[in-house]
Amino acid sequence: MSHIRFEEILPVSTKTKQWVVLSESSRQRLGEVRWYSPWRRYCFYATVAGAIFDTECLFDIREFMHARMQERK
Repeated sequence: MSHIRFEEILPVSTKTKQWVVLSESSRQRLGEVRWYSPWRRYCFYATVAGAIFDTECLFDIREFMHARMQERK
């Protein structure tokens, strides 16, 4: 069972999709997955200072970004 979830948000000024990353238990916003142009890939932007992620959460974030990159191809 995942402890985080992803919800698509409307980008303000970009063409690429963006998602907010939320804690399943507290619904707290942990960060965002957004396109990072210099690397030409999606990256995770943590928005909570001191947020702690275990290997399962990091794996879920990685898999989510990997799937979005596959969709772009």
